[in-house]
Amino acid sequence: MNRRIVVVVVFLAVVISWSACSDGSVLTTPQPVATVKTVPPTDTRIPPTQVHTSITQPVMPTPDVRATVVAEITATALAWPTETGTPQPAATQTPSPEPTASPTPVPPTSTPQATATPTPLPDPVVFEFSGSGDKVVGPFELQEGVVRYAAQHSGSRNFVVKFIGERDELSINIIGRYIGGRAHQVSADNRLGLKPGPHRLEITADGSWTLKFTQDFPTAGVAPPFRGAGTGDEVLSWVTLNEGTYTLSAKHMGSRNFIVRLLSADGWSVELLINVIGDYDGQKIVKVASGLSYLPPGLYAVVV
Repeated sequence: MNRRIVVVVVFLAVVISWSACSDGSVLTTPQPVATVKTVPPTDTRIPPTQVHTSITQPVMPTPDVRATVVAEITATALAWPTETGTPQPAATQTPSPEPTASPTPVPPTSTPQATATPTPLPDPVVFEFSGSGDKVVGPFELQEGVVRYAAQHSGSRNFVVKFIGERDELSINIIGRYIGGRAHQVSADNRLGLKPGPHRLEITADGSWTLKFTQDFPTAGVAPPFRGAGTGDEVLSWVTLNEGTYTLSAKHMGSRNFIVRLLSADGWSVELLINVIGDYDGQKIVKVASGLSYLPPGLYAVVV
C-alpha cells in the first residue's frame, strides 16, 4: 500500500512541475510544499503512523530548477480489503458510439443559363405626303431612332413644316422654293427632339409640296475616312465612329446658314459640329470616347 501512495504523489508532483515549466518564467530553487491529508485505514493491521511517514517522505525526483512550483497536492490513502472481502465495483466500459454513415454529397446539377435572344430591329418605315397650300397630314407613328425626309416646295412665300406630337418641333422654316433633306432624333429620354409615338404634320405653303419620310434602323455605316458633297440641306450618310480622335474638314460656299450635325442611330445624342453663316473653310476635332464629356462610340448620321 505504501508504494501505491508514493506513486500517486510522485506522479502529481511531476505533472505540475512540467505544466509550470512550460510558461518559460525565470525560476528560483523550487520549494515544494506538500500538505497531506490522510484517511484512516479501515484495516487495523496497518498502523496509521506508517501511512503518514510514507507520504511525508516520498522519494521525489530532482526538481527542475527552471521553475517555481507552488501547489497543493492532496493524496488519499487506499485501504486494503477486509478478510470477508468486500467486492469492489467493476469498472464499466462505456460502449463507443457506432459511427453513423454520412450521406455522400451529391454535386448540384448546373442549370443551363438561358441565352438572351436579340430583339429584331423593326422594318424600315416609309410614308409620303403631298399637297398644295396649308395642310395638316397624318397621323403616322415614329419609333426611337432617326427619322429623315426629303422635301420640295414650289411656292414663293413661307414654307413651314412642323411636327405635332407629344413634343412639337419645327423642322423647316424658309421663304420661296426649297429642295433638301432634314433629319430628327427620336427618343423617349431626350430633353430635346421628338418623342416616340403618333405624330401629325402642320404645313404652311403657298405652292405645291411633297414630303417623303424614311425611318430605317441601320446596324453599320461607312468607316472613316469618309467624303460627302452636295447642294443644300442633306443627310449625307451613316458613319461608324469607334473610339479615337477624328478631324472634320468642311467647306461651304453660300450666304446663309451652314450647319453640320451628327445624330446617333439610337436617337439619344446629337452633336453640333459647325454652325456658321456664309462661306466656310475649316477643320474641327471630333473626339470619340466613353464618358460624359465625349461623343460616345457608335453609328451616326451626318446631317448638313
